[in-house]
Amino acid sequence: MPSPVSIPTRRAGRRLSVTLIALAAGLSALAGLIAAGCATDRAAMEARRADPFYPPSPQRPRVVALGSLRDRAAPTAAQVELAVFLFGAEPPPPLTLLGPTGLASHGGEVLVCDAVLGQVLRWEGAAALHGLPGGEALDHPSALDIAPDGTRLVCHRGGVVRLDASGRVVQTYRRPDGTLRPGGVLAVDDAVWVTDLTRHTVEVFDGATGAWRRTVGAHGHGPGEFVMPRGMARTPAGEVCVVDTLNNRVQVFTAAGQWVRRIGQAGDTVGCFGRPRSVAVGPDGVVFVTDAFSQRVQVF
Repeated sequence: MPSPVSIPTRRAGRRLSVTLIALAAGLSALAGLIAAGCATDRAAMEARRADPFYPPSPQRPRVVALGSLRDRAAPTAAQVELAVFLFGAEPPPPLTLLGPTGLASHGGEVLVCDAVLGQVLRWEGAAALHGLPGGEALDHPSALDIAPDGTRLVCHRGGVVRLDASGRVVQTYRRPDGTLRPGGVLAVDDAVWVTDLTRHTVEVFDGATGAWRRTVGAHGHGPGEFVMPRGMARTPAGEVCVVDTLNNRVQVFTAAGQWVRRIGQAGDTVGCFGRPRSVAVGPDGVVFVTDAFSQRVQVF
């Protein structure tokens, strides 16, 4: 006959076995759910990579996420130690964007004006950021454009210059009185358009000789008038979009300087601006406008 102690012990053992079996089943089910969830997450991530458009379906996509423009990672401690051992000095830190204010692209090259660094930086695909040749001679570069021939038009405190691939200044652009406070620059056919923040106009120069040709617009609030014009962009049809910052709109002109239409107005709803700053136009004619007040990009 079993002892009085052995009966509860066996029962406790059976209860423990049942508990362990239930726990194992629960863990198995949980593992299945986690695996399914991970598979779902992986599938969602892969779907996002395959379809990086925003907004997602069924809305009409407007923007595609391509990633961020960054330099290579900072050297590791081991790399620093090796550089000191081999060369007697630490490797130079990689360039980093601190205050990007202007951007232009041509082919596989991207140029960025950095107001904090006081430089124009060049980025080519997976390569690291490099200072643009000749950029060290520029005084606080703020905006730029790449002409069809590959030369670079750069706005800085000294005016607007054209640089060749070696960084040599091949042309300068100033009004006849020698004054110009550029806010943006754009190559338009054989001309160079420059927004003037002092006169609230667009000044047009001969691209080859640098000679001043004419003024587009005037200070005001009507069609073809500006208050603090800044960024510009070309459309596939050959028109020119000009950001009219303090009038909270983008104005569109022909290459001859004739007013065509406006985009947007003052306000805080969709299609309105608080402080538009820059504009870009896609190959399909879609217009992208950055708004510094609402911290967003609006697409038209």
